[in-house]
Amino acid sequence: MLAQELCKAGITGFRQNSKEFLGSPDLAFPATKLAVFVHGCFWHRCPYCHPHFPGSNAEYWTAKFARNKARDRHTRTSLRAEGWRPMVVWECQLRKNPRRAVSRIVRALEKAVE
Repeated sequence: MLAQELCKAGITGFRQNSKEFLGSPDLAFPATKLAVFVHGCFWHRCPYCHPHFPGSNAEYWTAKFARNKARDRHTRTSLRAEGWRPMVVWECQLRKNPRRAVSRIVRALEKAVE
């Protein structure tokens, strides 16, 4: 969805879901070293919409979500160390206002060129 919105806005130069970049970002802009991750609210524990927590097997889910969040932090830190700028777009925000997500990316791309 985000890639389609970027194309509509005339934004090009990105690769989708490429495994060649650290963390396999959903969208990578190699020329400006911008890595965009679209995080699913449930799996990455969105701070905005606060998704439900599964009712059964709480111990498993607590550990699973902690591992996901730790992996996300590690990926962002590693990307920054390599000169990339990671950006997270939350699923709920993308659904609510896709143009706002595109605007955030455009601003980040413009900043990289300055």
